[in-house]
Order: sequence, then structure tokens, then C-alpha cells
Amino acid sequence: MKLKALTRTISGLALPLAAGVVFLFSTPLFAAGKTIEAVNDGKIVAGIKIYDYSGDAHFALKQVARLYGAKMVWHPITGKASLLRNNRKLDIYIKSSKYIMDGKKHRLNIPSRFASGEVFVPVELLLAENFADFTESDTSWNHESQILNIEPRRNILSPRFYSKEDKTQIIIELAENLKYDISSKKPGKIVVSFPRGRVAEESIGIDDGVVKQISCKNDGRMALAVISLTEAAGRPETIFIANPPKLIIEIPRTGLADKLSLKEPPPAIVKAEKKEAALKPEPSSVEEVKHSSVPALSQEEAAAPAKEAVSAPEAVTPAEVKQPESQRVVSIRSRKPVLVLDAGHGGDDPGAVGRNGTKEKDVNLQIVLELGKLFRESGKYDIYLTRQDDTFIPLVDRTNIANEKMADMFISIHCNASMNKNSGGFEVYFLNENASDSEAAATAVLENSVVNLEKRPNKKQQKLQMLLWSLVVNEFINESSELCCFIAEDVTKRIKIENRGVKQAGFYVLRGAQMPAVLVECAFISHAGEESKLKSRNFQRKIADSIFTAVNKYEARKDEKNSAKRCVTGE
Repeated sequence: MKLKALTRTISGLALPLAAGVVFLFSTPLFAAGKTIEAVNDGKIVAGIKIYDYSGDAHFALKQVARLYGAKMVWHPITGKASLLRNNRKLDIYIKSSKYIMDGKKHRLNIPSRFASGEVFVPVELLLAENFADFTESDTSWNHESQILNIEPRRNILSPRFYSKEDKTQIIIELAENLKYDISSKKPGKIVVSFPRGRVAEESIGIDDGVVKQISCKNDGRMALAVISLTEAAGRPETIFIANPPKLIIEIPRTGLADKLSLKEPPPAIVKAEKKEAALKPEPSSVEEVKHSSVPALSQEEAAAPAKEAVSAPEAVTPAEVKQPESQRVVSIRSRKPVLVLDAGHGGDDPGAVGRNGTKEKDVNLQIVLELGKLFRESGKYDIYLTRQDDTFIPLVDRTNIANEKMADMFISIHCNASMNKNSGGFEVYFLNENASDSEAAATAVLENSVVNLEKRPNKKQQKLQMLLWSLVVNEFINESSELCCFIAEDVTKRIKIENRGVKQAGFYVLRGAQMPAVLVECAFISHAGEESKLKSRNFQRKIADSIFTAVNKYEARKDEKNSAKRCVTGE
């Protein structure tokens, strides 16, 4: 009897034990989870765990819900989980490749999983086009860098604003034709609503005596732009352009408003030092933009997006650096200011490369093309580009182009990089061989490394250049630092990244420039979040707008100083 009872006991234990073994080997065994970074709309989201199953990355569904702004609901009886977002539904079935979106069945190549009390979905789902439509976001996964990048889809671009002496102009560009409604019922506010609109949520401080700020937000399926006015703002006028679609709002500056401020920018953080190095240009052919007199443009033309090609280039041979003439600027001041815009790197020199493969040379060029378009369409400047395509130009040849064109300003556009992946921010430089700090020195070393691709000057050439550069640096150091301050001040209004301020360092590309010359480091391409921003047209436009506005303020301030000087001297 005891033997039979023991046999029955063992038999009774055998079934659950066998079932447990079967469950063990039929349930997916995940590799240990590891923490990665996700970049959501340019912001780093830390602490995202991924799990490998047979070499395929899987994400916990509850984390996915948070990343995409959805609500997760678990149905234990039916063995499915649901994501709810904007009155839409996505059902995911456990241990199945099937999922149902808005009532329609779809299949993945890899099934979803359930382990440790959580639902896991393969990255394949996040990359699916219908998932992008569901979340209104484009997603990419870099297996090598282990970075998940999420870019929300938007059909309304960030507002652009231009503060003028008689008005403030706000331009809202649309990616598609949208209905809109404008209300000014709230005192001191203009509310623009776009049904079915999607916009980046942000607050843009203007404070120009007419407009305080613009706040953009999404409210369900509605996008809102709220313009806060001062008491001195006049009655607004609106213009809608259908092709390409954009809404222009012009708010007059009444007599109660302060005149557009052209005050001095904050003082530069450093003084000039007398210490130069040398390089001699090798003759080469450089592409540039040829400009004739530009007729006055309508508001519609001035607001056109930066998709059209820049004016056709012609080949020029850069002149060698000549001794600067102190009366040069005065003698040619009756003409339009001449600007030379330089997109750093190019051709065989990619510049810094981000963790997701973004090349600095490509970002620099896009910003310069956008910036050149703004200046050209203003009709107030003659613009030349050192390059307008993926071309390698030696560093010294770039400033030689500016010297040959007798430019009033030279602006070189770059992206920063650091061994510290958490370093980020915007900064702007003027030339000085004594760097502001160790980070500024490291930035100069990085940007100057391209000289390894260039031919070396001989000692006689180096001596000559050293003498000429010492004269040039001291003549334009104050103007360069002033321009830097205007740029740094305006960037803060438009771009929500750290402003690292005005700095100095020994950049080869600025040496020999016979005019105010600055180098702009737009953001850190080595920072995953800022790399994502640098790739976006929205961020590129904001950088261009900031520099454009700063240059206008700098030029207005210079004219104001010259007028005051003429009054004193009687010239």
C-alpha cells in the first residue's frame, strides 16, 4: 500500500513537473537586459532597457507607450495588450506575430513575447510604416550605436519672427494646406488654431517692444500658436499664401513702443592677444555664388522655404592675402555690405561624425544654404559662399575668397564634438591664438586637423603670413567679438540648448581675414540629442534665423556709430 501510495504521489508530481519543463523550454529566454538611450524629439531619454531574443532587440511595451505618448491596457484573459492614442487602438497578441490596428490585421516576422510579467515587442514593430502613422512619428534604430531615435511628424514648422523698425513679422509655414482660425478675443493675445495640426511644443521669447513671446502647443488634434503682445502693439494684419502654404502675421509698432533696440551687446569675454601662426594658400579653384543687384521682394517671396537652388556658381581663383588697408571699409561703405558664408569641411573632409552617422559637412552646408537664402532675399547684402556643394576647400583659401571680395564679414559654420558624449551647447568664436579655456583649445585642434589634407607652406611664406596676420587680428578683433555677442544673444531666444557663450581660439580658417570674422559651433554632433536636432530642418532654420537677425543688428549698430561719428567730425 505504501509503495502504491508513493507511486501515485510521484505520478501526481510528474505532470506539473513535466509541464514546468515544457513551459521552461517553450517560453522565450531573454538575454540580460541592458540600458540604452532613446532620443525623442532631440531629447535624450535615459534608462531604456532592451532585451535580446535570438539576436533581435525587444522593447517593453510599457516603455514604448511612454515614449510615444500612448496609454497601455493589459487584457490577461485574452492574452493581448492594447495601445490607445488619439482615439486609435493597436492590439498586440502575446506569442504571436499578429497585431491589429484600427480593426485591420497585420503581421510581423517576429512574434511578441511575454516574460517576467511584461509584454515585449520587437523593434520591427516600431519601424513599421503603419506604426509611424499610428504614433505620428518616424523611428530609426541604430544597431551599432544602440540608439533609438524618434522624430515626431509635424505639419506646422516652428514660427519664424523678424523684428523690424515699424513692425514685427511672424511667419508660420505649413507642410500641407490646413484650415486655420485666428482669434484676438483674449486681451493682449492672438490665438491661431489649426485643426489636424501638429507643431513642436515650445515658447519663443521675442521681447522686441511689440511681441512678448510665441507659445506653441498641441491640444488633442488641434495645434495652437499663442502670440502674446505688449500694450503698444498695433492692430495685426494677416496674409495667407497658398503655395507654398504659409500664414504671415504683421503687427505694427505704434508710437507707444520703444524703438527697436540697437544697444551694445554684452562685452566680449576676452581681449586681443598678439600671437600668430602661419599658413600660405595654395592656388585652387573655389565655387562661389555670383550675385547681381537684387530687386525688392514681396512678403510672399521673402517667406519662401529654402528648397530652391542658390544662384549658379562661377569659378574664381582666390587672391593671396594682402596687407590690410585701414581705409578699405570707409571707401566702399556706400555699397551693400558683402558677406562671405563658409560651410565648414566638405569633400574628403567629413568633419565630425555623430554616433548615428550624421556628417558635420552636410549639416554645415544645409545651414549655410538656408542662411544665404535669407540674406539674399532681404535685398540688403551681396552674398558669396565658399562652397555650395560637397567640395573640399583648403582652410586658408576660404578667407582669401573673403579678402578678394572685400567682404565686410566672414562667417564660418561648424558643428562641435567632444569625447564626452554628454557635452552639448552652442558657442561662437573669434580669432585669438590664446584660447579661452581648454575646451576652446580642443575645439580649435579638432577644426584645424583638416590641414593634414592640405599642402604645407614654406618658411618664407610662413614668415610673411605671420606679419600680415598680426596686423589683421588686431584691427578687427573688437568688431569680431561684438558680432559674436550679437549672435550669442539672439540664439538664446530661439534655441533651447545650452548657450556656452563667446569664446576665442586659434582657428586656421579665421586667420588672415581682413574683416570681422567669426566661427559658429551650432551644437555638439557627438551628443545624441543634439545630433538629432542638427539633422532637422527646423533646428537648421532657427540657427540661420539667429545669425541673420544678429548680423542685421550688428550692421544697424555699425551704421548708428558711423552716423554719430559723422555728426561729431562734420564729415
